[in-house]
Amino acid sequence: METARLIGVALGLVLLAAAAAAPASATEADPVDQGLAAYGAGRFEEAVRLWRQAAEAGDTRAYLLLAAAYDNGVGVEEDPAEAARWYERAARRGVPEAQYNLGLLYQRGRGVARDLGRAAFWFEKAAEAGYAPAQNSLGVLYTQGAGVPKDPEKAVDWFQKAAAQGHTGAQFNLGYMYMKGEGVDRDPVFARQYFHLAAEGGNRPAQRFLAQAYAKGWLGLPRDPAKARYWRRRAAGEIGPDEPPP
Repeated sequence: METARLIGVALGLVLLAAAAAAPASATEADPVDQGLAAYGAGRFEEAVRLWRQAAEAGDTRAYLLLAAAYDNGVGVEEDPAEAARWYERAARRGVPEAQYNLGLLYQRGRGVARDLGRAAFWFEKAAEAGYAPAQNSLGVLYTQGAGVPKDPEKAVDWFQKAAAQGHTGAQFNLGYMYMKGEGVDRDPVFARQYFHLAAEGGNRPAQRFLAQAYAKGWLGLPRDPAKARYWRRRAAGEIGPDEPPP
């Protein structure tokens, strides 16, 4: 169970909450807020009960939280099909986080029949709303021709949008595209820049790649055993970002 993921969803509701009616006074009970407080205190079953109450009253925030609870098995037994049902309710109301997570369920065949076309549909909805994880995931589908026609140039466009928001997976993917010359002209300088951005942001695949690149002199990098060792240790979690590279 990834409880951190549910926390992230809850924090993401700060902006969504602006679209919902706020309590008229500090004393008026808001079951979504009460549920978040219960969740923060570790009372997960109580949180789910409160979110269900709000969801049944039509609160879009609660749709997303209840979906995440079923998706991760927090306060309820894990039930991807029930998660998909609540994600779709929120997705149809234009919530990017729900659209993205519903796309993931279709991509993986969790709780719904696997359908890459539907995955791409929901990723695109969230991507067009500016949601970086969906932009990256949609880019990946375009590199594979999965659920959409293969189109490396469109993949690069979506990767660039996500990378500009600091998405390290998209930065890594852009590094790969520039390294291979897919969807863009081959450019080792840009490739190195994006791999370093991703690695410095904590992306483990990028850190492992740089360890190999410095060990073997890839992409025009000088062979540098000290930097290769540094990035291997970063990828292994032996050191953190507070320790600068040599």
